[in-house]
Amino acid sequence: MDVTETERDGLRRAYDVVIPAEEITSRRDARLGEIARTVSMPGFRPGRVPIAAVKDRYGAAVLAEVIEAQVKAASARVVADHGLRPAQDPRIEIRRFAEDGDLAFHMELEVLPEVTLPDFGAIRLERLVVEPTPEAVERALLEVAERHGHLVEVEPRPAARGEVLVCDVTGHLPADLLQNGPALGALAGQPGAAPSKWGLDVSPGLERAIVIAGTNGTLPFFDMLVRGTARKGGFIRVFPGAAAGVPAAPGQVLTLCLQAEIASGALPEGAAVRLGFNERAANAILKSSRVPVEPGPAEMRATITLTDDRALTVVRPLLEISLPNEGAVNLVLRVGPARLFAGDREPEVPPFDGGTLRDVAIEIGGAGPVPGLSGLLDGMAPGETREMDVVYPADHAAAELAGRRARFVVTARALRVRQRRAVDDDLAGAVGAGDLGALREQVRQGLQRDYDRRSRQVLKRAVLDALAQQADFAVPQGLVDLEFAEVWQRFQAERHSGRVGIAEATTPEDALRARYRALAERRVRLRLLLAEIGRAHDVQLPSEEVAHAIRREANRYPGQEEQVIEFYRRTPSATEALRAPLLEERIIDFVAGRSTVVERRVSAAEAQTAA
Repeated sequence: MDVTETERDGLRRAYDVVIPAEEITSRRDARLGEIARTVSMPGFRPGRVPIAAVKDRYGAAVLAEVIEAQVKAASARVVADHGLRPAQDPRIEIRRFAEDGDLAFHMELEVLPEVTLPDFGAIRLERLVVEPTPEAVERALLEVAERHGHLVEVEPRPAARGEVLVCDVTGHLPADLLQNGPALGALAGQPGAAPSKWGLDVSPGLERAIVIAGTNGTLPFFDMLVRGTARKGGFIRVFPGAAAGVPAAPGQVLTLCLQAEIASGALPEGAAVRLGFNERAANAILKSSRVPVEPGPAEMRATITLTDDRALTVVRPLLEISLPNEGAVNLVLRVGPARLFAGDREPEVPPFDGGTLRDVAIEIGGAGPVPGLSGLLDGMAPGETREMDVVYPADHAAAELAGRRARFVVTARALRVRQRRAVDDDLAGAVGAGDLGALREQVRQGLQRDYDRRSRQVLKRAVLDALAQQADFAVPQGLVDLEFAEVWQRFQAERHSGRVGIAEATTPEDALRARYRALAERRVRLRLLLAEIGRAHDVQLPSEEVAHAIRREANRYPGQEEQVIEFYRRTPSATEALRAPLLEERIIDFVAGRSTVVERRVSAAEAQTAA
């Protein structure tokens, strides 16, 4: 193997690598020999198939397999021989290869910087000490009395959070042939995990990552970052169904619905977005049907008549973004629920059992009879009717509703508000505190926990600010790019939901991007510094804390806890993504313990402002 260094600039490294032809051919021939000893082919006895016949059938696939393995091994050897500490996996570009010839490829990477440990003795910190005042305890008691007050009916007006609407509710289950149309189970990470029974794919030259998995109102969504350099004929594909496909019949009419939009960035010039199906026989694709669609907040829809080929057995639905031109790609695709139904019109379905409720009291923003429904009633007034979709948890007690998307028609009949109870022993008994003295102590302890949490936030920020002042080393821009994509997408989500202040809402886009990129660079630099402090001082994280974090993450996906735990068990990178912030907290405590810390007593209002 011949290696030539072509770039050494700061943290950037690049190499041209040539693997001799004989190394490729010998490994290819050895692999073909293995296949020949086990494969069965018509006209030959098992284990006696000529190499030439095996090469004719499997040669191309074996060669691709060998090239991939050799490039991977060669790039790892370059890293080891040059003593490199890569910040990310190297970027590989095949420069030259012809069968029975040398393989030449180019690799680029960034290395981790040399990090100088900070001077802990120069760090001075302030820990805020806050104690609940009698007035704060009494205010909190009044809030308890408010929450447990009696309901009284008032004149019709738009309802606010905490108030109660008396409603009639009728629920239907929209027709859906997909096993997980609501897109439950996506996990954020690098690359993260698609919703269960979904698939994601990007063409060579591109990389993907799930940067956010959450809910928009009551409907799940995930944000997929796609970045890199697309080759001609590149693609981004989202499959809202299992690889096995959905049973289908020749000539059948199917309608596929999907919510998807570009949440950040933009589609490259010439890109086309289509919705449709891969129509398949038992072991081959018979036809690829696509309909042009426009990504956006509204649900996209494609109605397609399938091939009349009698070999058709299944279809696999997909959203495809074709990238006909070579060029840079940097976007975030937000994907929501999908549905698939037979025919070109939405089938009418009767209300499901238990889905019709009359005169039911629903607290705005409270638990409610249907998960998530109450949050959609904010601002609704008696006499008003709304139609809304929700997704039931995967572990819902009614198996026929678990993980299903439901559509509800809600009509508000009356509005009720809570009349505060007296703060006395009866109130304490109503909340299970025994007597008023015990309730007052519970409230005081709850306030103290909240104050301690705020004090911890202030101290942590002070530690990070102090470390940032001593950290001036260069950082790998690839890591900054990934961090910026996540930071920017979270900001975009806040902006789209109207949760940003007027100052940020009116700041020019370029200025916002510069601000958040600086934040991303600071985070990467601090992360590298904290990691070096932890390594140098052997700061350890008990395995019990990691196990607890995995269990806590699994509990976010009711009904899929064991699958999530298994995912972390077999995906070290995902486990590390949970472990890293926990270890950072330990390292921050270590730094605080080595620094000069002065306590200062402040009011709750001061602590709130500081936090």
